[in-house]
Amino acid sequence: MRSSWVMVVWVGLALASGCDSSTGNDAGVALDAGSELDAGGGVDAGGGVDAGFDAGFDAGPLDAGFDASLPDAGGPIDFEVRVVVRSPDTGAYVPAEAVFVRVDGAEGSTVEGVTDATGSVVVTLEPGSGPWTVTAAAPQHTATSVIGVTGPLPGALHLTEPMATPSPPRAVNGTLFGRSGMGEGVFFLGPGVSGGALMGDDFEVFVPDEPSTLRMLVVEWGMPLDGPPNNAVWLDLDRSLADLSATDITFPAPARAVVDTTFRITVPTSGAVDASAFTSLAPSVGAIRYEMGFPYTVGRSGAVADGSGGFDVTVQAFDGDMAPTHVGWTFEDGVDRAAQIIATAPVTAGSTFDVPAAERIDAAGASMGTLTLTWQGSAYAHVGASVTPAGGGTGWFLYSYDAAATEVSAPWPRLPSGVAFADLGLGPSSIGRINTFVITYEAGVRPWEWASLREARAIVTSRDVELTGR
Repeated sequence: MRSSWVMVVWVGLALASGCDSSTGNDAGVALDAGSELDAGGGVDAGGGVDAGFDAGFDAGPLDAGFDASLPDAGGPIDFEVRVVVRSPDTGAYVPAEAVFVRVDGAEGSTVEGVTDATGSVVVTLEPGSGPWTVTAAAPQHTATSVIGVTGPLPGALHLTEPMATPSPPRAVNGTLFGRSGMGEGVFFLGPGVSGGALMGDDFEVFVPDEPSTLRMLVVEWGMPLDGPPNNAVWLDLDRSLADLSATDITFPAPARAVVDTTFRITVPTSGAVDASAFTSLAPSVGAIRYEMGFPYTVGRSGAVADGSGGFDVTVQAFDGDMAPTHVGWTFEDGVDRAAQIIATAPVTAGSTFDVPAAERIDAAGASMGTLTLTWQGSAYAHVGASVTPAGGGTGWFLYSYDAAATEVSAPWPRLPSGVAFADLGLGPSSIGRINTFVITYEAGVRPWEWASLREARAIVTSRDVELTGR
């Protein structure tokens, strides 16, 4: 695996505070799609199994709650698995080479392979051997599994690489014109944009060294950062130019208008999680314009509980070509984050975004070796779980191929040969966090594709687990 690729996580980008001598890479809390759901801005689904564990381990065929039928291929089945990671330079997902892939059948068979330069591997499966558990893993990355697979695996499995180094960036220098005041904060947002400094009205910021045009949003925010933004301007930076040292930026006059938009988010008051008394995770969350795969912070939002299983949300953001498309909220029980509601909602005035109830979300067992996951989420498209080390780092993500309309249970799957439990930063003899969830993204989006900045609904329950027994 080349060390220059990384999966960028747009989760909980905090409002930066500081003085006029520094600039942040974002000016608001980005959509928090639930760090327990995926590493792309949503739910971790971790857990792990030592590759040296007894090969006789049953990989965990799901019970009759999943459709166990397979297409009648009349012979061996060629099964393709694709794996990607995100480039730190462009933010785009790229093929992940040399990733270990394992496919376990319900009847106990195991087939393994390694992805090629295109990020793909094709393994041969026998008819009647499913449903399957598919796992992709590489050292120093997260691992991703899909359980209950009964047909072709759409999309690509996404991995993270925590310690990647992007290509040397280019410095962009210039002067800011039209600022409201010298005490206001200025933030430069865009794929791969980092760092920077202000000296009076002169700025310097760093961008990836690519020949393409980069869309940057430059936002002025009042200090302290507890209100709406003051002004903003788009900058389409032509990085094919040899010299970027005279890039002046002018804020519009009069300043861009900030408008208020109100809508409602409802949460479950029955079932596996009663969120009627939950509170919002943060008092202010960024309003996001999701454009070309990047979340630009264009305003703020606030949520107030209405006392009847819902939250009234007010968004204060720019309009026109900077109007927000989404806002993300996490509501929690306030007790060690034992339960959370994830809502990533489109910003539509007067609308109601409903997070439905789930019948059961449970992880039984004190250790990974005794863990059994049980779900029933008839209103949700997928279920899943994650285990991550207590101190952060990598881990293991697990998702279901289909919904769990009736109650289903499964143990934790196994890692492919070539990857050990410790390679994921898990165990031995330590405590991790098991997160079990139900989730639905917008139509056509699978959770293993980590598109969590799009519309999402999820319920997560969490507790500690011993990282032993694997």
